[in-house]
Amino acid sequence: MLPYFVHNKICESMLSVLMQLLIDPDPVVRRKFSEIIGSILKLQFEKERNAKILEKLDELLITSLKSALLTSKDSGNIDFQKTVIFSIGELGKVADDGLLLISVISLLEAYMTSIPSAKVVAFSKLKEIADSKHLKMSDLFKAYKDPVCKFLAEFMFTRNLQNVSDAIIIFEEIRTVFGYNDLKLFINHIQSTILPYVVCRETGFSLILLSSLSVILHVEKSELLINNFPFIFSHFVRHCSKAELEKALLFIQRETNLELGSLLRCNYQPIHNELLLHLSTHYEQVFSGLAILALKSGDTSGTNSVIVHTEDMANYLQPKLLGFLVFFDAQMLKSSMDDKKLALESLVSIMELMGPRAVTAVRFKLMATLRIALRFKDDGFPKICCKAWNTFVRSIEISCLGPLLNQIVVALLPLLEVEPVTVSEIFHFLIIEKRSYLSEFFHDLYFVPETPGLQEINAVLKNYNENPSSITDFYSLLCHSLRGISHENLEVRLHALEQLKQVLHINQTAIHEHLLGRETVDNLLSNLVATLISGCREPDTRIRTALGECLGELGAIDPGRLDMKSASSKETVNFYDSIDNEDFAFALIQELVHSFLAADDCGIQDCSACAIQEVLRYYKCSNEKGSSGNHLWNRFPPDIQEILVVLFHSQYKPLIRSRKKFPVPLYQSKMGSTFKDWTKNWFYSLLQKVKKDNP
Repeated sequence: MLPYFVHNKICESMLSVLMQLLIDPDPVVRRKFSEIIGSILKLQFEKERNAKILEKLDELLITSLKSALLTSKDSGNIDFQKTVIFSIGELGKVADDGLLLISVISLLEAYMTSIPSAKVVAFSKLKEIADSKHLKMSDLFKAYKDPVCKFLAEFMFTRNLQNVSDAIIIFEEIRTVFGYNDLKLFINHIQSTILPYVVCRETGFSLILLSSLSVILHVEKSELLINNFPFIFSHFVRHCSKAELEKALLFIQRETNLELGSLLRCNYQPIHNELLLHLSTHYEQVFSGLAILALKSGDTSGTNSVIVHTEDMANYLQPKLLGFLVFFDAQMLKSSMDDKKLALESLVSIMELMGPRAVTAVRFKLMATLRIALRFKDDGFPKICCKAWNTFVRSIEISCLGPLLNQIVVALLPLLEVEPVTVSEIFHFLIIEKRSYLSEFFHDLYFVPETPGLQEINAVLKNYNENPSSITDFYSLLCHSLRGISHENLEVRLHALEQLKQVLHINQTAIHEHLLGRETVDNLLSNLVATLISGCREPDTRIRTALGECLGELGAIDPGRLDMKSASSKETVNFYDSIDNEDFAFALIQELVHSFLAADDCGIQDCSACAIQEVLRYYKCSNEKGSSGNHLWNRFPPDIQEILVVLFHSQYKPLIRSRKKFPVPLYQSKMGSTFKDWTKNWFYSLLQKVKKDNP
């Protein structure tokens, strides 16, 4: 049979007939077919390229598997059940997506039978499926956590559990299957996913399951429901009717002895986060859920009615947008690839919902968030990433887009290889369509590569770029390069250093004439040398290497001829008599803003934002006329004011951790092996000496 399928495609009707062999009365036929079903279907999946035909084949296979499993169970024939289970396992090894899910759930259902031999076959096939996908059993579970938890809850309800012990035994069995060594760890991992399915029944069995979870986790049932309320609420909003939602809310209120308003206040930001996480897949339901939250919180712009317009929803969500972006960062860093894709798609929907005004206000945070997405190269992810960047650039007010242009372009360059068409479309929008608005910033885009897909874009940029072929004045070239290598963004600095290396290499004659033909070296060259040397403190090895190469191109220079004193005069250290000195506050906020802009890690940027928030509050720095901090506010330039205004009312909170004693280490000792470790521990030791009543 197998040689036939090597050379021929299988049609739907043929597959339907073929799958009848799963339940053939002859045990020899069933056994032989179970041994080759995986190979047959693998050949067909590899040959077929039509997505619609593959989808139909999957649907037929899923129906056949369910029917075969039910028939085998009803027959009471153990050998019959084992061959069907074996066939499902073989099919699962070559399946993906929905068919793989059905295979896993069917094998779990078979594993939960009381027949030991069937149990062994089901477990071994689950293990083989995980091995064929190069996954651990725990990773296979994580990939299908939601449907597995749904199956587990429904299975327990069908068993009509009588006490907590019965539920714990079933949890132990599932925990063993997926390779968890500790039951508490397993339940802690699934509690947020299984609880919505437990609550939806609102029966005596629900209370037994709740009690079992409570016993395993050593927490009260009320605490369990309160802590997981964001997940429960989000699930019911997305998947259940209004009547079912109200019924579930009444059940939770009864079990926790809390009113709905109190439940919402306990989990205010997390509830919004969980809803917004699914905005891309359940837009209407999530919008309705957010409208309920707005109504319950009384935040409906004074109308006391349900929000129905996107503009009103955007106004309601704007104060919570930073909180969601921090949550989104955590999703991107810690969750599975499917959850990452869901989060990124939802971020696109959020930007479209919020509009230019809100997106522009948090553009720096959004850019840091989108940079995280650039790290992942799995199939399909770069495409979603390009979609997110495309939405981002089209959602920023044009007056604020120019200063970000070089950072956006340099961030998208890695995607040019995998998604050239989409990236070219973004560049076309920025450089061709918006040329009249953004042309003054085109001179910073000297690093756009010469590729066939970017010919039109490069033709435009050549009219603006200050490169060696278009500028004869060596000093203008150096001045432009000096601006680039001092940029806050690390990737922009790296490209600027590569450009500077080329400039120095091409202009060796001009450098030598300048150094040897004059008694004193121009201040511009002194500034360049000082900047290159000070940059060697950078932790990034690529930057340090590029700096060294630039210094190599400059060659040996008599330090006595360089005016390093004037070059470093801009870095003079100021001393202040008090932290309440306005000059100190001004300098401190500027330094924090620089840290915020230069952060290449979202966590560092969040820490900088939190610090700015607290400093603004301490000094009462405000744009309100007549306020005590208004004079300080007016000292900042408009570009810094745009960053600060977002943090007036932000709600960043530092993680509460128990204070421990930090040693004051000797430099290069165990606790101070690097300058970074030494300064960190020294700072923490000083922080312990700060008294709360006298900050």
